[in-house]
Amino acid sequence: MSHETENCIIDIKEKLEALVKQKVGKVNRYIVVACLFVALFFSITAASYAEEAPSGTTIGIFLNGGLGFANNLRMADRLNARRDAAKILLAGEEDEGQRKEPIGYAGVDLEPRLFLGNLVYAASLGFYNVSTGAREVRGGGNTYTTELSLQMTAVRGSVYYRVGLSEKSFILLGGGLGYYIGTMEETNTLNGVVQESDEDTKWTIGWHTALEYNRLLFGSFVFSAGIMSRFAEIYNFQVNEVNDDDKFSGNITGLYLYIGVGFLF
Repeated sequence: MSHETENCIIDIKEKLEALVKQKVGKVNRYIVVACLFVALFFSITAASYAEEAPSGTTIGIFLNGGLGFANNLRMADRLNARRDAAKILLAGEEDEGQRKEPIGYAGVDLEPRLFLGNLVYAASLGFYNVSTGAREVRGGGNTYTTELSLQMTAVRGSVYYRVGLSEKSFILLGGGLGYYIGTMEETNTLNGVVQESDEDTKWTIGWHTALEYNRLLFGSFVFSAGIMSRFAEIYNFQVNEVNDDDKFSGNITGLYLYIGVGFLF
């Protein structure tokens, strides 16, 4: 334990002893004592982690795949607007059995990592595919279908803090920023024949936080499993536009669960 850490712990203990001797309100005393005990606990914990911090530099490369939830309300509104127009045009009704919502997505990430003690720096390249949203209207012997699909590519930078659990396992906690490029495609068909098809590509800056569990396997291989909270939304997609204000958004904002495997060099 370092000399600075010992002084910090001694100072907290002295404050605890002095506080007990003071004639302060009972409730306030308990609150302050509890806060100081928490501070003492984290000081000792931090000192222990500092002593167990891994030394040297390690480079690893990780491949992760996962599933996420993204509540694409604006994409759903776009589909509903197309559906409502088709219901009037065909004097028909929606076939709700063919309805699909763009709320889930799958992804894969390739992430090199640099381990420097308890800090881990990572840069990743990811590809994500949102589930296709669709609406279908039947009327007058005709069938109209509208579909929206969204694909995103991301280049992300992250910084993690490593917390050791055992000799073979550790947790990473951190976050970062990402550059996201998205392509939205809309296809409208009548009786199976494409009437309109258009796509638009835009970009945005997003952010993320993540909590990840890692366990060393045989050799230098590592198993990882984590949960990520992400915000990445593109607001100005424009496909098959009627006017300049005909814009809507698509996103992969939400929770993302993933597992993967890595190799440490």
